[in-house]
Amino acid sequence: MVNLILDTNTWIYLANGFNPQTNRNEEKLHFELIDWVIEKIQNQECRVFSNYIIVLEWKRNKESCEALIKKYDAQIKSKKNELRSKRRDIENFSKYAAEFKTLEEDLKSKIERNRSHIEKIEKILDEATEIPVEDSHRIKATELAIEKKAPFHHKNNSVADAIIFLSTADFFTYHEDLCIKDTLFISNNTSDFGVTSKSTTLHPDLAEMVKDKPIIFEPNLAAALKLGDSIIAKYQEYINYINRDCIGCLVTCRGEEMGLGEVEFDSIVKVKTNDSGFIYNPKQLLLDFGPDFKFTAEDLIEMENRYHIEIQTGECNFCDTLHLRCECGQEHAVMDIIIECGCGKIYKDSQNGVILVSELEEEKKTV
Repeated sequence: MVNLILDTNTWIYLANGFNPQTNRNEEKLHFELIDWVIEKIQNQECRVFSNYIIVLEWKRNKESCEALIKKYDAQIKSKKNELRSKRRDIENFSKYAAEFKTLEEDLKSKIERNRSHIEKIEKILDEATEIPVEDSHRIKATELAIEKKAPFHHKNNSVADAIIFLSTADFFTYHEDLCIKDTLFISNNTSDFGVTSKSTTLHPDLAEMVKDKPIIFEPNLAAALKLGDSIIAKYQEYINYINRDCIGCLVTCRGEEMGLGEVEFDSIVKVKTNDSGFIYNPKQLLLDFGPDFKFTAEDLIEMENRYHIEIQTGECNFCDTLHLRCECGQEHAVMDIIIECGCGKIYKDSQNGVILVSELEEEKKTV
């Protein structure tokens, strides 16, 4: 038996299969995942938990499923009218009619599948064990947000999922008869709940709350259901995409209107803070200057880190504007040669890449 607690993002994907990577609703995987969840429930291999936040999230996304049904229905009516307009083309009409018949059957199949999908999700939620949400959970979530603790250490819009997690932790404290070895909190949002955006280890701030409870963090629902390598890998692709380190373009960019205008911080740049700084190259030959000048690789890496800081850079996928994230966490669009950060550091966009100029100049003044 597996206990499943799903966060809002996971339920949203199950509801409409929306994949931001393709900006489309998936045709298959979310339907299959729901069927597998139901099968596991029927075989008493799985038990699903819910609360009013999850139900509200489903009601909002139920509309997108119903909108998809209306869209398919409108396509059938449009193609039927188009077919009527071709009735005088006697020579080709039978071909047009056959094409319409194939399209109509395909769209009606999609309509039926989405209607059935709505019924299945509502059945799961109706039969799920409810986890109550108390005022104390809302207050605690607010405190975590103010203190910038997980799941708010990267962004501030995780209130719903924080409440789900907090209420879950309390619920299994007071209902030990329901708490079993495989109690899984499912969230594909690893950047909020994991140690890092690519980690499957629960963040220490959250792990502390469940240290006496066997609650396991699992980003991949397919893995939790043990659905096989290919399904797990496909769902993992979706998880990896939504957890990229991205922001919206910081300049006036029309990319957002076209589903673009996104900056992924995919490069880490080491910037010198001192003229003595150097980049250690493990492939470079080390000359022997005697016993007083013998350095291990660890020594050289430590010396390198002493005179460098790490910043992140990325480019807008629409306008190609370079963006920089300072060591302090502040983000800047590189529009001028000089970039002044609010923390006091000043960077320069040079031919050799981004360099730090403020601390270098201060160093020279004191010599």
